[in-house]
Amino acid sequence: MASKAKVIDPNKKEFGTPAKVVNVVKRMQDVERVRATDRSLIDALFNGQRPYSDEEVQKFNIQVNCNWGLGKRIMRDANTQLNNALIHTGQLFTCTLRDGPVDKRDEWGQLFTKNLHRPLQEGVSGKKNFFLIKNRNASVCMHGIGVLMWSSPHVALPRFMCM
Repeated sequence: MASKAKVIDPNKKEFGTPAKVVNVVKRMQDVERVRATDRSLIDALFNGQRPYSDEEVQKFNIQVNCNWGLGKRIMRDANTQLNNALIHTGQLFTCTLRDGPVDKRDEWGQLFTKNLHRPLQEGVSGKKNFFLIKNRNASVCMHGIGVLMWSSPHVALPRFMCM
């Protein structure tokens, strides 16, 4: 059965009144509250907390309430795989030109590649990028894709936003 596509009315404003804005923000906060609860449970298990509370142990007559620390190993392995895939000293990409003088395209492409790699892999920017990627990878392993923010249109490297 084919579903109908939602038709967007350009005259209808989702944020036409302050009450509508508050309503949308409230719905977003409700969803985030559920996600935050799930994240805290995952964090607790992966940090070694026992899976059941004392009340649950009593209520359900649970005989074994032990965290064997497998979550920490799973997380470390996942984070290592991501870091190995995304952090390396080799060339990250190659610039090629489609326009410009034909006899200069290769030379200019190599120059662009070199000049773009330098701030990404060397000096203060390179270290900042290295730790940005490591922090992002750890967060992705633990909670999924997070938020990166560019503080201005002239900044090449984003800032990782912890949640």
